[in-house]
Amino acid sequence: MKKKSYGYASLGMGLLMFLMLGVNFTSFDVNQGSFIQSHWGISEPIGTLVGLFWVVFFLGAALRFIWDIPLKRIMFICLPSVVGISLLPFILILLHAGEL
Repeated sequence: MKKKSYGYASLGMGLLMFLMLGVNFTSFDVNQGSFIQSHWGISEPIGTLVGLFWVVFFLGAALRFIWDIPLKRIMFICLPSVVGISLLPFILILLHAGEL
């Protein structure tokens, strides 16, 4: 029962962090970057990427603790997510390169 409570806490933290990153990513101001960049001084892609890595970690922990999914299957789910998150800035740059 204690493992399930850890899992639900991890699921809640992952979803909350995902929501906060969405707000961070969309809260650009004039001549200012995102919330992470303006308040903590971390350049923009790094703060969002680290936050998304934490989201993947928390959701993977929730899968393990709540539903007792084997670690091998969690790795098959989380590894492509981490690779996709790492490639996200390059994909966005390539998509918006023609607009400059």
